[in-house]
Amino acid sequence: MNETASKPAIIEVNNLFKIFGTRTNDAFSLIENGCDKEEILERSGCVVAIQDANFKIRRGEIFVIMGLSGSGKSTVIRCLNRLIEPTRGSIRINGTDLGTSAPDITVTVVEPELTIQKTLVSTGPFDAGDTITFEIE
Repeated sequence: MNETASKPAIIEVNNLFKIFGTRTNDAFSLIENGCDKEEILERSGCVVAIQDANFKIRRGEIFVIMGLSGSGKSTVIRCLNRLIEPTRGSIRINGTDLGTSAPDITVTVVEPELTIQKTLVSTGPFDAGDTITFEIE
């Protein structure tokens, strides 16, 4: 048995959907009827970016999201880091459901001409008041 398979999930995504547009209920009905993305767009005006994504990431695991251009990889990440809200489904980080207790995230750019530095302050999976700083080169 894989050593990481026995570890609890630190990120767990269940039944994740992201649908862009105003008629999401119509889009869900069309999904349930087996329609493909093109037909859903044509009939509802909605774009299905993520459809029923499910996965777990355990500590120590190497996890890759792969797919063709436009397949929803970046949208999944944006839902995970709460840049956009999922339309349906749940995201748990260390057991905390982000949909019911979303962390406060503040992003600050310091001296953009010299360096790009972002500071995240979170009350979510981190301890309250913790500051995580990273630089992008």
